[in-house]
Amino acid sequence: MKKQLQSEEAKKIALSSLDYGHPINLEDIDLTKDVYDDKQVAEIFRISYRTLVNHRKKGLISYFKMGSKTLYLKKILMLDILKIYND
Repeated sequence: MKKQLQSEEAKKIALSSLDYGHPINLEDIDLTKDVYDDKQVAEIFRISYRTLVNHRKKGLISYFKMGSKTLYLKKILMLDILKIYND
């Protein structure tokens, strides 16, 4: 069963953020622009913080911790979201 994105804007962001011709190269990621925090991810996808945490716990969304802060790499996040909502 397909899940619907809660925001069509989120799907557009995900599709426009990916370059299908090239694999992700971590050297190309600008950490000043390509990293989101919990609040930004929740706003982009119009989901609650609790839903975001549930997705993380289930292993649906890749993230990393920097100190006490949870961060998401934009390109990897977009791949994860597309995978979730296109299965």
